[in-house]
Parts: sequence; structure tokens; C-alpha cells
Amino acid sequence: MSTGQNSLKEAIEVSEDILTDLEVRNVSLTQVLPKCKRLARLRNDFDALSWFSCELNGYKKDNLPESIKNSNKWELFATRSGRVVVSKNESTKKEETKYWILSVSEFESQVSSLKAEHESLRPPTQYEPIKTKHVTGAGGYFNLPGSEHEYVQETFRDVLSHLSTRKMTLCSSISDYEGLLTRIRSRVHDYVLETNYKLKFENITETIFEQTRLAVEKELSRSCPNAIKEFVAAYDRLSGDTPEVWSQAMSSCRRILKEFADSVFPARTELFVDGSGKEREVTEDKIRNRICAYVSKQCESDSKKAFLKVKIDDIVHRIDHLYDLASKGIKAKNEELKKDDIDMCVIETFLLLGYILKLEQGTLKS
Repeated sequence: MSTGQNSLKEAIEVSEDILTDLEVRNVSLTQVLPKCKRLARLRNDFDALSWFSCELNGYKKDNLPESIKNSNKWELFATRSGRVVVSKNESTKKEETKYWILSVSEFESQVSSLKAEHESLRPPTQYEPIKTKHVTGAGGYFNLPGSEHEYVQETFRDVLSHLSTRKMTLCSSISDYEGLLTRIRSRVHDYVLETNYKLKFENITETIFEQTRLAVEKELSRSCPNAIKEFVAAYDRLSGDTPEVWSQAMSSCRRILKEFADSVFPARTELFVDGSGKEREVTEDKIRNRICAYVSKQCESDSKKAFLKVKIDDIVHRIDHLYDLASKGIKAKNEELKKDDIDMCVIETFLLLGYILKLEQGTLKS
């Protein structure tokens, strides 16, 4: 298994573990987010890596990752997590956007603390009302003695009212914090789930391509070993970034087709008559005709013959077209030559030849 496949497999396992934490184990976000950072690192998703760091450390400027301290990216991450609060300024009557900036762990601690306080708020089992005594002074016209008055400062009903008000305040704060944590949890879950699907799809396509690559290499090594050397040369040249190098890759593809044609249908002077009775030249320079002649001899299905001939025509035309463009140099690169076109042309040439070689085994016959 290649390094890339190992990394892909590990990323799938990490994403599955995170999804189980979020969906089944109900693990706290503080414990889940380090795994999310690991997943982002395996995917080289640096934006997600910064996002998860912000969630773990909070959005205070001093706690932001160095890569985003001098940008407004933290606002995008905060919005992504659902940390936005829009309120109206009473004095200006304009809407203001604010953000929850505490870390996930701080919010989780706040929720635990507030819940503990809420649980501890109970009416007292015994209660003695708080009273205040007031003594009036002696004197007056008749020089009467002073008198003492007693006032109840706090009744039991007042205590219950204070408890109720405090509980309502705590419930409101708990609801706000838990709502925020739920939003963050949902956004994190969305990211991991989407990444998990992408990883599984990549794994399927990589597995299919790897199996196909091994099968094609085996067939080419048996029937046309020189073509393998040219493919290696073409792949090496794909790492370059100049039209001159790409031109060499297309030149390698031309030689691959020539080697392949020489191997499966050597040149001859007499005309070849295909299944429809049409005569074709199969001399040294008629590479496309010779490959098509091989297909005609090996393939019993007319529909598959027609399909493969179209593919052969397409590959030969594209190789010549891209070679001509690359040979023009930097002007072509800026105007119409794209690296992706070169890559796909080499890959499709490889796959097409492997597909044609399977005709000999009868695996594609009707």
C-alpha cells in the first residue's frame, strides 16, 4: 500500500471515530476537536485546521493562530460555527454584529458551573424573617417617652421570588450557551461527515485505479515492455511546469503508440481489410490504422470496435494537438495549453492500451 493510500485509510478511520464520538458516545467538543485537527492535518485542509484551533483556544486576538491574526478570517470561522449575535443598538438604532469569543471548553465549563448553581438553589427548610427595629425619639410638646417599631425587611415570599428570578437568569444563560455549543457541534459534524464521504469516494476511485493500473502494467509488460519505459518517461515529465517539458511528455506518448502498434500489428505493405470490407493502409507511419486493425482482428463486437476506434482516433488527435501546442512554447501555455489536459491525455493513453490488450484474453468479447 502506498503512502498516499495509508494516509487516506488513516483519515477515513479518524473521521469514522469522530462521527461515533458525536453521534453515539456524545463526547464533549473539547475532546472531539483535537481529533478534528488531526483529520484536517491529514487532509492538508489548513482553513479547517485554523477553524478548529480557534474553537479550542477561543477567538480572543491573542489566542488566534498566527496565520490569521492579521486577517478577518477569524470572523468567517466564527460565522461558520454560528457564533454570530446580531442586536440593535438602542442609541443609534442600528444593527450591530458581535461574536461569542470564549473557547468551547470555557463554554462547557460555564454550563457545568451554572447547572450546579441552579441545582443548589432551593428554598430554606427553616426561615426566620429579617426584621428591622426603629425607635422614635422622646420629646414633643408633652415630653412623651420614645417608642420602638419593628418592620419586616424580607419575607419568605421575597426569598422565593429572588430564587425564582435567579433560576430564570441561570436557565437563560444555560440555554444560550448550550444552544451555541449545539450549533458548533452541528457544524463540526457537517464538516466531518462531508469529509468522510469524500474520503470514501477517493478510496473507491484510488482502489479501482490501482487495480486497473496493475492489470494494465502486467499486460503491457507482457506484450509491449518498451511502452512501459516510455510511460515512465512521460510520467516523469508531467512533474515539469513548462510547455517544453510537456512537449516531451506528448512526444513520449507518440512513441508509446508507435511501440504498441509495432508490437500488436507490425507494419506491412499490403492493405488491411477491416470487418466492413474497407481497405486501410498499415504501413510504418500509419500507426492509428495499425492499432485499429488489431482491434478489428481481436474484437468480435461491432459496437465495441466502433467505440474503440473512436477512442483511438480521439487519443491520437489529442496527442498530436497537445504536442503542437506545447511545441509553440510559452505563448501556448498562456493562451490554451493546460497541464490538466496533458495529465489526462497520458493517463487515458495508458488505460486505452490496457483496455485494448484485454481483447486478446477475450474478456471484452461479446
